[in-house]
Amino acid sequence: MFEKIEKKCPKAWAKFIQNIYSREWDNILKNKYLKLNKTAEFELYVLSLSLASLIGHLLLFFDEQGIYITPFCNNAGFFGHEIKTYSKVHEIITGFKTRTEAWQSAIPKAFEILEESL
Repeated sequence: MFEKIEKKCPKAWAKFIQNIYSREWDNILKNKYLKLNKTAEFELYVLSLSLASLIGHLLLFFDEQGIYITPFCNNAGFFGHEIKTYSKVHEIITGFKTRTEAWQSAIPKAFEILEESL
């Protein structure tokens, strides 16, 4: 999923990598990230991670960009998400069987919204 985002939204992806790199600098210095000392090497590391291991970073990043992803579960037991900015609701989708499927739909859309604004 992240490789597609990197290609489709290069400016937004680069901003995310810089954000997470600076946020994790102390951990990098403590060797938690395989002694990665270059942003490009760190980006390769991030690309190897799962959505589950990055979701907290992604949500914090998008909140800081003014893009809000709100997951939900409807009364029928299906998962969905809402994506909005200060000015409008960009997308509300439901019908996913799992929360992970809902995230996999929401995250690329949030990157597209950010890419358009850069």
